[in-house]
Amino acid sequence: VQKLLGDYQHLDIKQGAVENLHINQHKVTGIILQDGHIIHADTVILTTGTFLSGMIHIGTKQIPAGRIGEKACYGLSKILSDYQFPLGRLKTGTPPRLKASSINWQNLAMQDADAEPVPFSFMTEKLPNKQIQCGITYTNSQTHQIIRHNIGLSAIYSGQISATGPRYCPSIEDKIVRFADREQHQIFLEPEGLTSDLIYPNGISTALPEDVQTAYIHSIAGLENCEIAQYGYAIEYDYVDPRALHPSLETQAIGNLFLAGQINGTTGYEEAAAQGLLAGINAARTAKGLSSVTLSRTNSYIGVMIDDLTQHGTQEPYRMFTSRAEYRLWLRADNAEERLHDFGVEMNIISAQRIEKYQDFYQQLSKGRDALNSLTASPSTMQKLNIHVTQDGKKRTAMEWLHQSQISWQILTELWQELEAIPFNIRKRLEIDALYGGYLKKQAGDIAIYERDKNITIPKSLIYTEISGLSNELQQKLTHTQPASLADASKISGITPVALLTLLYYIKKHHKNNAGKASLKQSPLKATAKSHNMIDNVSRETLPL
Repeated sequence: VQKLLGDYQHLDIKQGAVENLHINQHKVTGIILQDGHIIHADTVILTTGTFLSGMIHIGTKQIPAGRIGEKACYGLSKILSDYQFPLGRLKTGTPPRLKASSINWQNLAMQDADAEPVPFSFMTEKLPNKQIQCGITYTNSQTHQIIRHNIGLSAIYSGQISATGPRYCPSIEDKIVRFADREQHQIFLEPEGLTSDLIYPNGISTALPEDVQTAYIHSIAGLENCEIAQYGYAIEYDYVDPRALHPSLETQAIGNLFLAGQINGTTGYEEAAAQGLLAGINAARTAKGLSSVTLSRTNSYIGVMIDDLTQHGTQEPYRMFTSRAEYRLWLRADNAEERLHDFGVEMNIISAQRIEKYQDFYQQLSKGRDALNSLTASPSTMQKLNIHVTQDGKKRTAMEWLHQSQISWQILTELWQELEAIPFNIRKRLEIDALYGGYLKKQAGDIAIYERDKNITIPKSLIYTEISGLSNELQQKLTHTQPASLADASKISGITPVALLTLLYYIKKHHKNNAGKASLKQSPLKATAKSHNMIDNVSRETLPL
């Protein structure tokens, strides 16, 4: 990436500690470096990671740092506080790094990479990189005994750290305490690079003292004599309550200032990259005098994440899960290009090569769909192939037959040889469309209804305590939050589809001018409730997504 940036035309790269923001009339106009040098800018994006007033903890030892060996940043915390940004503290951690050459691999189980790894990018057809193995080992009773005996020395349990850590990536200390009945915990020994001698032992993040880390690591099979290249640690850092942001990721308090990544309370590289993408687009558009853009919960996980953050905030490091999305059957990796292609073209952020490839892909996909919808066969024909289906005499299309779990693509090609010409990637997409076609059609209807009715405004004069169908808790939350629309109200913690329907009825009855064209017969609230139930039922199956 450094080489890519270095080769980029008209881009100057400067390294230095940013200690302050240059602000004029509540708009950012540049940054001020530690040496006092000012770099003027129309827009600024802060992506501070764990550097914002960062503090590393190893046992009782405290080291002011953004990460091991690098200084923390304190000036930005002060100026954000001066501008009344709501700041909080979060915690994350990392395991020790081990030297691969000192590990006894012979005693360990190995996990192969995918035989045919699937690229993330639509533009990548094949991954040329060598695929390597990970080792697997486990903690044991001796490991647990060492950790329990020294638990009071961990910065996490000594009271030295008060910040909240990531719920789904607990430290080894947390695992020992919270899952005391477990006799072992799995550890993945992950190479840090194709040519690196460093191993990342995924699963033993820690804030214990160095000597305790050495003792418990040497108690683990395969690691008895391993050399520790860097000890694990916990790190506390400042973050901004993301409710202080617009959905464009521009701050409400300072114009033209954008925040992205862990400064917004998220954890994980993917979450940071997604925010950086949208903040970058909007910072560039703002610099050009163009309006900001947002993504919707209905078309992207980026939209779900940013909506969650800016509406609800977070009290713990936020991780994006599929379960957070109402329309997760539609938000899939295989159809990302279809969902966001038009947005990319409109924003002028995708290449002509990518547009051409997408058009070719979509034409092949359309031809494949047309073929499956034009070919028909009767149940008796299927019976001749020893496929046991209901003999109702009704002819069905190839797409409809593919919807049935016992009928594979191979069976279809026995009936219609012309289907063999359809490329593998197109075939896989058609199989998904067929298997979940009914659910996806229903979900598309729900999305249309939601998009139509979500902006029904809630009058400012509405008194929630007068709505008898709402609980006292929801009356208080709505009164405190004062949502501007039904969509905003739906994001309030604890709100239910029934409560939203009650609110919609009340608005239509008592504030007719604000109700818009919402249909009570096709309320998005009812549709969303049904959609959630439908998705939860489907999620119990094995989804090939």
